[in-house]
Amino acid sequence: MSKVVETFMKKSVIDKLMKDDRVQIIGNVIAVIENVKTGHKRIVHGVNIITDKGDKFYAQMACAETPDDDFDGASSGLRMGSDNTTPVKANNDVGTFLAGTAHALDGGYEKTDDDDPDNTGKGIDIITWRYSYLTSEGNADAIIEGAIVDDKVTPTGALCHFLFAAAFDKTASDTLKVFVNHTFNGV
Repeated sequence: MSKVVETFMKKSVIDKLMKDDRVQIIGNVIAVIENVKTGHKRIVHGVNIITDKGDKFYAQMACAETPDDDFDGASSGLRMGSDNTTPVKANNDVGTFLAGTAHALDGGYEKTDDDDPDNTGKGIDIITWRYSYLTSEGNADAIIEGAIVDDKVTPTGALCHFLFAAAFDKTASDTLKVFVNHTFNGV
């Protein structure tokens, strides 16, 4: 790339940032499925959308207000499903819930700069939500979607809704960790 083009691109980016003081929240998802008998790990990546209620949750938390929807409370958690319809901002749950996949947030999470080596999407400006399933939990076929919801049983709001790049099965021979990473970027 020529110095002129490189300088122009940098100036354009700087100008855009100077004119636009919004913060964008983007996310990635990582599923780590480990067979406890063989130790083999499968990694399935995904992308997620922060919902309208998720945007409001983060704004209220940043202002030390009580959120309208509680995504890190005792009844909240992760639900996974089998519908591969593209998530939208208005979603409040997965499209097709898979029985037995609802799970509570791991202790010590959510947090920034995650110290779990399996989380390749972590960072200092990234909030990580982690859900860890034992071999006896969350066993289902064709998992392709997930949502962090306000209530694991009867959700009325979702923080985010995501799709994995490919469907996967979780069996009684597997543990599963799902990392949902939300990056805060100035745009």
